[in-house]
Amino acid sequence: MWGPLIQVDDVGAALLPRLLPFAFAAVETSPGNYQAWLALGSGTTEDGRRAVRDRLLQKFKAEGETANGGAYNAVRLPGSLNVKEKYMAALGHYPRVRLVHVAPGRTASPPELERAGLLAPVAPPAPRPVVPRDVSARLPSGWPDLARYKSLKWKADENRPDRSSAEAAWVGAAWRMGWPESMIVAQLERITEKGRAGATTTAQRPSATSSATCSRNPTRARRLGARGWRYESRSSFLSPAGVGRQARARR
Repeated sequence: MWGPLIQVDDVGAALLPRLLPFAFAAVETSPGNYQAWLALGSGTTEDGRRAVRDRLLQKFKAEGETANGGAYNAVRLPGSLNVKEKYMAALGHYPRVRLVHVAPGRTASPPELERAGLLAPVAPPAPRPVVPRDVSARLPSGWPDLARYKSLKWKADENRPDRSSAEAAWVGAAWRMGWPESMIVAQLERITEKGRAGATTTAQRPSATSSATCSRNPTRARRLGARGWRYESRSSFLSPAGVGRQARARR
């Protein structure tokens, strides 16, 4: 029993003998120009038919053949005239459509078409779309304690906490725990007077050594530009190079 059909139009005289063994019908629509019809097995799905048709037409295109998918399964009736003016001008008459091949019940299968060299190779699967990773499932369970760092960073000459150094140390600790930059920025704004006043500061990941060194010595931080650090001012914590531009853009 027949399944889905495949129409191959504009088949040239050289290609026709390769298709006839697998076609159940072929029609000459104009001199030297043919249309072949193939039937697949009854169990073939529409997706399967489309895949075979695409590979068949890709093969013909790669070989430089004029054969194509046809005019939406339309066919000229054998015995009718092909009344195109170009034929009247070239031949002096309209050519008659002829049935040149018929094989009732003939079906073709993809393996036999492939063995006959009529199918292009199977296209590789399309690359899988990149799905943004859900970082929420891998976030740390808590934040460093800023108060602890303020108790450790003290300005002895002014007898008060060194807020800039404490915040720089807190940023480094948050990075080492695995918090992303954007969330560190937001959290720092929430927990500091600087954030409540509306001044925005951002941070990028520091190395453990640079964080500790810069926290202890702001002057030393100015000389670590090659490592990506810059001391913004006495009223801001140490941040990597490029942070100032981000902060100004967010204001």
